[in-house]
Amino acid sequence: MYKKINQAVNDFRKIAREVPALVKSYEEEISLCEKAFLDIRHCVELKKGALTRRQKTLITRLTKEYSLRRRKASDNLRVLQPLDTFLTIQGHVLNRLDTTSGEMRKQISIIEGPRHYNPRVLNELFKEE
Repeated sequence: MYKKINQAVNDFRKIAREVPALVKSYEEEISLCEKAFLDIRHCVELKKGALTRRQKTLITRLTKEYSLRRRKASDNLRVLQPLDTFLTIQGHVLNRLDTTSGEMRKQISIIEGPRHYNPRVLNELFKEE
């Protein structure tokens, strides 16, 4: 059981350290998609003459592609934002978690290492024959 708990703590530490970079990448992805939508709208607005069938197909495909990309980034950001806010406000939590994880590793090495006992009174019980 203790190994599963230690693994869960280490997994959380790893994820928590990645959260700021993930949030930034999702924000950049959303920004990129919004710029693409702006390009598409301006293309439709400023295009001289009627759009060809090929251009309409391209605009439809790009709109769908960037809509899906933006939705995925937005959904991920929505889930990560509360954790990112918590970690920003409570920045010391990660440092304390690192310390706790180190203590857990130390205790696991004691538990799994060889055990030795030095008798205090009943030495004859521990004599090798």
